[in-house]
Amino acid sequence: LIIMNNLETQKILSKIKKCFALSKSANANEAAIALKQAYALAKKHNLEHRLEDVCEITSGRQLPAGYQLNLPLYLAQLLNLINFIFQTRSVTQAVRVSESQVKTTVEFHGYESDILIAEYAWEVLSKLLTRERTIFLNTNTDGRMNKITKTRRADIYSLGWIHSVQEEVKNLGRDISDEEREAHDNKIKAYQGVLYNNALVMSKVKANPIADAKVVSNKEYAAYQKGLADGKDVSIGKGVAGKNKKFKALS
Repeated sequence: LIIMNNLETQKILSKIKKCFALSKSANANEAAIALKQAYALAKKHNLEHRLEDVCEITSGRQLPAGYQLNLPLYLAQLLNLINFIFQTRSVTQAVRVSESQVKTTVEFHGYESDILIAEYAWEVLSKLLTRERTIFLNTNTDGRMNKITKTRRADIYSLGWIHSVQEEVKNLGRDISDEEREAHDNKIKAYQGVLYNNALVMSKVKANPIADAKVVSNKEYAAYQKGLADGKDVSIGKGVAGKNKKFKALS
């Protein structure tokens, strides 16, 4: 998703959430005042009918996501995996920093605890995948190969890498039924609808080079297998602040 960030709406939602937090005060008078302020703010900004959907959900930080208008396939696939595992949704924003360059960021939405681990996974894995993909390009392609072939082969390598990493990352997500997942996802979509006034624009993502291919060459299959093997070496700690941590190949 490519969006124009609405900081004013974020501030309003933040104020409403703070009022609701204060409404749980043991002081009855203070709680009543805070609750009244929350509903007054919601009514002023036409949010009173959507409070239940948006007040549990929040926004994360804007994290670096490269310098392309649309996320490249390998990062888009990784982002989709992270959102699914940690039950978040994300938006990307591309801001032009010069005539020839844009700066892209990604922002996760969901429960704060889910956002924290999703951000952690993105910061670690996006850097590691980008590095591993570059190493693969430098060591498994040559000057005679055209750019399209190089990119396709590197994307296939990346898909293998992500497939292996999925086995490691999925153990960090919390268990949830399909019904609970759908209801939670709808809450995040409602929050995003309020935050961006239903003005989110879907970005274009390139097709999966394996799923859409009628034939995969031996060298492309070898690239995928190489990605699978390299991805198996990646290990992420069990939670951000968990007691039983295992860190390996994070830098």
